[in-house]
Order: sequence, then C-alpha cells, then structure tokens
Amino acid sequence: RLTTLNCVPPENLVNLLAAKWRLGLLITLCDDFADHPQFRDADFLRRAPFALEGMLPDRRAQSSELTRGGLNLLSRLHREILALLRPMPHFETLKGCLRFDLDMFFLGNRYSALVGERGYLANSIEARDYQGHNMGMIAAGTMDLMASSAAVALEFGAARCIFRAGQSAARIANVLTTCQRELDEGDVTAEIW
Repeated sequence: RLTTLNCVPPENLVNLLAAKWRLGLLITLCDDFADHPQFRDADFLRRAPFALEGMLPDRRAQSSELTRGGLNLLSRLHREILALLRPMPHFETLKGCLRFDLDMFFLGNRYSALVGERGYLANSIEARDYQGHNMGMIAAGTMDLMASSAAVALEFGAARCIFRAGQSAARIANVLTTCQRELDEGDVTAEIW
C-alpha cells in the first residue's frame, strides 16, 4: 500500500502490484542497456519500443543473443503488464497515456545511451528534461489511476503533475545515492558530471 495511491480499491491491488513489479523489471532491464558501459546497447534501445507492440524487425543476424533475449523479455513483460491491467476500471481511458509514459521512459534511456557514448554532449538541462523519465514513476502512477475508483477520473491531470514532481524528487535522490558508484564506473550519464 505504501507504493500505491489510496484510491485503488483492495480488489484491484494484487493485479496492480504484479503489473508494477513487472514494470520495475522492465525499467531495470532497459536501464542496464542504456547506462552501464559494459552493457550499453543502442540496437536494443532503438528496437525496445517496437518490442512492446510485438513488431520487431527481423534483424536477428545483426543482433547479439543478449539483445534478442532482452527484447523478448521486454515484450513478454509488456504483454503481462497489459493482461494484468486490462480488467482495471480506467484501462481503456488511460492505455494511450501509459504508452506515452513508456515512450518517455525509452526516450530517457536513449538519451542516457547517447550521452554515455558521447560524453561531450552531457549537460544539466537535457539531463533534467530526459533522465527523470528513467525512474518510471509516472508510468507507475498511471497504472494506479487505471486501477483507481471511478470518483477520481476528473483528477487524472492533477495527479500526473504530482507524479512528475515525485519523479523529479526521486531522480535527485537516485543521483545522490548512486553518484560514487557512477563516478567509479566512469558513467558520464550521471548528472553530477
């Protein structure tokens, strides 16, 4: 309950938490392909949004086994998330919003990979604009709204503003708690550079 809006009725909580757990796996998977110097994979990041639609171009000969496996896992996690969320009261109303949130997450990851490959592009303005989406908190909040009671439908826009502010605060906390490790790894995507 500490990670879920209190307007989510108990009957939706188990499936919602299962979907959010899968979202966390999806985020962690993509984050390593974007940020970690050893696993950074531009091919994976370009193809990731297509994996959500099950429309992966057949480029198996050009992709590593790790990339193919990662894309297949990403596609599976997304299908499972949608299956868990589909029965929620506001799924149809907000499914486009969730896709937008995931697209913003992927954009943030692509930005991190770009800066990781070309450290001279790093700057605080773009880092603030794009890298916060890497936290996935707006997507998780959208999932909460999908599962919420009907009475909150008029407050979706205001709730998303709060999710954005929370995501920004979480990004600051993340940067502060991981900065030494990122410095040690030479991760130029960290906003402390």
